[in-house]
Amino acid sequence: MWSPRLERRAPDIREAPPHAAEPRAPACDCGSKGVADDPDSLSDCFRGASVSTCSTRQPKNPSASTLISVENLADPIGFEPTTSAFGGQRSIQLSYGSSHAAIPQATRRRKPRAPSRNRHVIRLSGPIGRRHPPAKSAPTIRPSRDADLPAITAIYAHWVTHGLASFELDPPGQDEMALRRAAVLAAGYPYFVAEHDGRVTGYAYASAYRARPAYRFAVENSVYVAPGSTRDGAGAALLDALVAECTNRGFRLMIAVIGDSANAPSIGLHARAGFARAGLLPAVGWKHGRWVDSVLMTRPLGAGPATPPAG
Repeated sequence: MWSPRLERRAPDIREAPPHAAEPRAPACDCGSKGVADDPDSLSDCFRGASVSTCSTRQPKNPSASTLISVENLADPIGFEPTTSAFGGQRSIQLSYGSSHAAIPQATRRRKPRAPSRNRHVIRLSGPIGRRHPPAKSAPTIRPSRDADLPAITAIYAHWVTHGLASFELDPPGQDEMALRRAAVLAAGYPYFVAEHDGRVTGYAYASAYRARPAYRFAVENSVYVAPGSTRDGAGAALLDALVAECTNRGFRLMIAVIGDSANAPSIGLHARAGFARAGLLPAVGWKHGRWVDSVLMTRPLGAGPATPPAG
């Protein structure tokens, strides 16, 4: 005995309402119109429902294509609604072998689906989202002291040996660094260090750009940060302190001579502090087996060139 196969289990049939027996004549797949009064050719799950089919009897061949209207199927769970010609109602298409049954949406009641066995539940403890490490405290900027010379010497030695910021080839010792610092302070220029958790993480100072007296209102800056502290904000804090102090002392222009045109961190640091590119000296130095450029950047201090200087 042939019985139709449903893609999903058909629900139980409840008694059809009085209006369900009214004939309907939608267009079927074969192009003819009619009403079937014999539900025996259908599966037991459709018995008692109002059915509209072709004028011919339901074919025994399950591969035949027939449009079936079921008015009162109860609890059609999990079927997708489509649009059909049954009184303008939206309906649900059921697979009936290769045929289809249309259930009006108004008669269906959706039940909650059971959770899938393949659904994985991930339990999280603590706050949801990416965790960031606690923010580090800002470094302290203060005038340098004699006790800072060992740290200053070590920081400078690293960049002379491994970097291109300085054009020196051999790192000077602590005595030489002490003499240079004393000369900067004696000439009236500031010399600062950055301190974090009791450790010197960087230093910066200003010096004369040129020895001729007409250059006396222009200064050149030097900023060096310890290798492990380049992202701690020490460089920006040192440069800001240096700009502010040189402005207070009456200087009108600060010049940065940056070794290597590919030194993006130093160029970006000065650009964020208000410096603008003023020029490039291409291949002006030879270090670490290659030619090295010098990038010139400048920043006005105080009134800049707008007014004459005092003195």
